[in-house]
Amino acid sequence: RRRCEGITKHVSPDLLIWLHPAVDSKLVKFGLLPGGDDEDDVIAVGLGTDIAPGSLPIPFDCTMKLIMWELLEYLGKFALFLMTFSFQRVWFVVTNYPLYVIGAIAMWKLVAVVQRKRKHRAKVRELFGTVLEAVYDRLSECENDNQGYAALILRDDVGHDMYPTSFRERQFMFDYVWPRVTLEIRADNRVRKFHKVVTGGKDLEHWDFAIQSKRGRKLRKSTGGLVNTTSAGEAKGDAQSQPVRREP
Repeated sequence: RRRCEGITKHVSPDLLIWLHPAVDSKLVKFGLLPGGDDEDDVIAVGLGTDIAPGSLPIPFDCTMKLIMWELLEYLGKFALFLMTFSFQRVWFVVTNYPLYVIGAIAMWKLVAVVQRKRKHRAKVRELFGTVLEAVYDRLSECENDNQGYAALILRDDVGHDMYPTSFRERQFMFDYVWPRVTLEIRADNRVRKFHKVVTGGKDLEHWDFAIQSKRGRKLRKSTGGLVNTTSAGEAKGDAQSQPVRREP
């Protein structure tokens, strides 16, 4: 069976030979490659003499595919070269300067730890004020005949209100923010602290806001801030200091 080289594999050599007489030899020419013999003929197909090299029109999609393949091939070779060069440089530095490499890694880890600690402290400080305000709001709204609010339940209520779906953020608040809030509340004399056994036999710490503090906080929340009593007193004093005018 004859073989045909230099053409697409989707066309058989027999079909090309059969179409040979119908093809203009100036456009397409057939022939034997140098070195061919009768036992194993090698048929070659090429452009005729009337076709200038590079003059055949190529569809736009084919041109783009060729460009993309060449670009991908170039990028692949460049990436392989870059990785090989980087690995060689890193290996050279590691093997020749091990102490400097260890020192650089230790310094990098130290900087990363310091930055992580700073972010952690900043987040705790930011949440501390928010959680403390939420605790005071709940204590001021607690109306249960001085029975108080269990600190553990108060912590869970505030945590679920702030992060109803995020267990990770809620646990962060429980572990790092709530201990600071507890210290603040325990140092506040306006809050009464006592222990009480609840249902189930648990001895829980309870907090209760003083009545005057509850009323004052509710008043400030309703009016949007402190009442400017100083200005009012000054106005009243000015009115009283004015002399009374009498008719002659």
